[in-house]
Amino acid sequence: YNEYKSYLRSCSYKLMNGLMDDQQLQQLVVFCEQLYQASNLNDRRQAENVLNELMNSPDAIDKCIHILKRAPSSYTVLWCSSCLMRLLQRDRLFVLTEKKLEIRNTCLGYLATQPSEPFLVQSLTRLLVKVIKLGWFESVNDEHVFRKTIDDVQTFIKRDVPSCTVGIYILSCLIDEINESSTVRSLVRQRKIVSSFRDESLKSLFNLGLTSVKQLPVSTVNNDHGSAKLMENILQLLLCCLTFDFIGTAPEESTDDTGTLQIPTAWRSAFVSEDLLPMFYDLAISLPTNLSEKALQILVQLVSVRRSLFSTVERKKYLQSIMDGIKKVLDNGSRLSEPGCYHQFCRLLAKLKCNYQLNELVDIDGYEGIINTVAKFTISSLENWHFSANSIHYLLSLWQRLSTAVPYVKNEKEHYLSIYAPQISKTYLKSRLEMVLGVLRDGLDDPLDDIGTLHQQLDLLSTMIRIEYASNCNAVISLLEEAVTAFQNASNLSLQNLTILENRLTWLILIIGSMIGGRVSFQVNDENDTLDGRLICSVLRVLQISDNRLEQHGSKNLEIGFIYFFDQFRRIYIGEQVNRPSQVYKVLAETLGLTEESLLLSILVNKIITNLKYWSKNVDIVDETMQLFNNLSIGYTCVRKMSKLDAIKLMLANHNADHFPFLGNYSSECLKTRRTFYQALGRILLVDLGEDEDKFLEFMKPLTEVTDQILQQLASNQFAYSEEQVQLQTIGLACDLRGLALSFTNKSCFSMFFDWLYPKYLPIFGAALNRWTSSEHVSSAVLKFIAEVVVNKSQRLMFEVSSPNGILLFREVSKLLCEYGKDSCKANTKLLTFAQ
Repeated sequence: YNEYKSYLRSCSYKLMNGLMDDQQLQQLVVFCEQLYQASNLNDRRQAENVLNELMNSPDAIDKCIHILKRAPSSYTVLWCSSCLMRLLQRDRLFVLTEKKLEIRNTCLGYLATQPSEPFLVQSLTRLLVKVIKLGWFESVNDEHVFRKTIDDVQTFIKRDVPSCTVGIYILSCLIDEINESSTVRSLVRQRKIVSSFRDESLKSLFNLGLTSVKQLPVSTVNNDHGSAKLMENILQLLLCCLTFDFIGTAPEESTDDTGTLQIPTAWRSAFVSEDLLPMFYDLAISLPTNLSEKALQILVQLVSVRRSLFSTVERKKYLQSIMDGIKKVLDNGSRLSEPGCYHQFCRLLAKLKCNYQLNELVDIDGYEGIINTVAKFTISSLENWHFSANSIHYLLSLWQRLSTAVPYVKNEKEHYLSIYAPQISKTYLKSRLEMVLGVLRDGLDDPLDDIGTLHQQLDLLSTMIRIEYASNCNAVISLLEEAVTAFQNASNLSLQNLTILENRLTWLILIIGSMIGGRVSFQVNDENDTLDGRLICSVLRVLQISDNRLEQHGSKNLEIGFIYFFDQFRRIYIGEQVNRPSQVYKVLAETLGLTEESLLLSILVNKIITNLKYWSKNVDIVDETMQLFNNLSIGYTCVRKMSKLDAIKLMLANHNADHFPFLGNYSSECLKTRRTFYQALGRILLVDLGEDEDKFLEFMKPLTEVTDQILQQLASNQFAYSEEQVQLQTIGLACDLRGLALSFTNKSCFSMFFDWLYPKYLPIFGAALNRWTSSEHVSSAVLKFIAEVVVNKSQRLMFEVSSPNGILLFREVSKLLCEYGKDSCKANTKLLTFAQ
């Protein structure tokens, strides 16, 4: 065996020189089989080394084409096609048109033989479409030979089912390749290729797909595997056509469900056809599950077709077909039990309101029955939360958009949203409360852990829950009072039952926050504001009970709920645009004695301080709390009132690790939090600072103590604990000072900050970069701080004419950067050679 391996290694040189004879080709076959099949790692590495030498040889393309033409084995063809793909993607590699044409002809010839291995079809197709795209504008004898490939491939479609399947697959891959912008280095060239392909070929391929779907009987698809594969490729071809980037917007996947399909006007005849939508709805109902999902994906795109493609009459007919099909799918229901089909159908519903107005929906025939069926489907989905967790967003999105349009409905017909929106809101609340027990009992993923998705759903809920607001409020208050009563007597509960109760309270508080946040969407009235006041009072009662128990027990989820509620409350009822005589403040004054906005601010600030003390080790709570604090410090009126609070004065005088333990945490997760904390403190400090240098130095005292410690240890090279601890303190200090530099935007305050920083403390950061050059954390923190200091915000660097501070700052920063550059070069020999 060892002699055989030695023989293979000795033959590797022959493979690198000249075209191969049969013996050399057989040696290559062995290497390719070793690469893809060998169980021995050393054999695989040996084969990989030999084949890499071949790929990197000057005439690698010629050799690969030669091998590909002879097609000695499947694995050899696979390696050659993969090798050519990598070579064609290399920068600065020029490939002659004749070579590309040879690759094209070879791939077409091989695919025409109908290779049985799917991986070969896939690999050769990728290579073929890559060559077509690269040679799209190239011609031979004044003929665009690569564009003719589409006609050549269509000869496959006229043959038997396997050949037709391969041909359709090639066309769908070609559309994907043309549409992929990352495969061409020049964006201008990419758009030229896309535009040319769209204008010359795409419409014919779309029509080909429609014709093929109509000609392939559904009964044959359900009973024959080959026909089913063909139908799958046809549907994929149509989907590729519809998701093509028609106008060069290159939409992201995250915005897919709010976009409009910009179908060219030349395609209009296909879309005004009365049998287009019914055909795909029938396919979605009658095809097997995987194909039904593909048909629904196509329908999602068809629902998104731009309105301007149709006349007024045609648009109404098109919308009628959409709604009739939706009701047909819901009435049948056979495919909606499959997760994939269910998800795509929810996407289809969400797309509906993106493109059509509520006035138009109300005006269609059978609207009452359709909206009733969709509402029942939504309620059922919310109740079966374990099945529909990833699709709830789309359903809530539909009802949120419908609810937003209610004030603008001019149609005399009933829209029925006042009936169904409250039902959906209450079902959502009920399902979330029931979910708490299921999550703990069955160990399922807790939606409360996914804060981003949770906030998205609550934002969507906030609009629809304001419809029939009194009914919704009374239901929520009733549930909350029941939970609060149980929470007050929770001392006898087991840990599991207490967790269930806390999580239910969390959901109620989150939904109350959503209800408060929805106030901006509707016309304000005293009755709704009174209800808001009752909700706020209920939450503040829960907050008092929870904070009193923090010494013994605390709930992370409950704290996240409080923060979300306070953020919504801040946005609506605290700030410059708040109507002071609001009924909310009257209810708060009568119930809790909170007669002024400053008293409410005091509650918020005390909650922020409490979280920073008791939850300093919980990154999520600290981060959310700091975002709330930062948002409070942005508003002009709010920050002026905050600056007069005793709790804020305490923070300004004692911002150290003893009072705020999270400042002693130097982990990478807390660095952004530290910066935000000092940025907010800086804004508050500026309110009454003026040019009071003593007040500024008093504020800087905690940071001065930390900076003096670092300076002393770096100067003496003697560390109180460890050098790593000093390194972490330096990183934290840079983040803290960067936060202050972000907020010090006026000239007088920044001048005081600069006088504090220079000449005593600025050299610390140069010394830190010099000492810990290899630490990317130190470099990143220090350089970001220095970069912020030298930004001339609001002309803050325009020092007095007699002041040398501008020159001194330039000198010190230049010195720091030069020293850092030299140290970095010393640490990297290659970089030093390049610099020289």
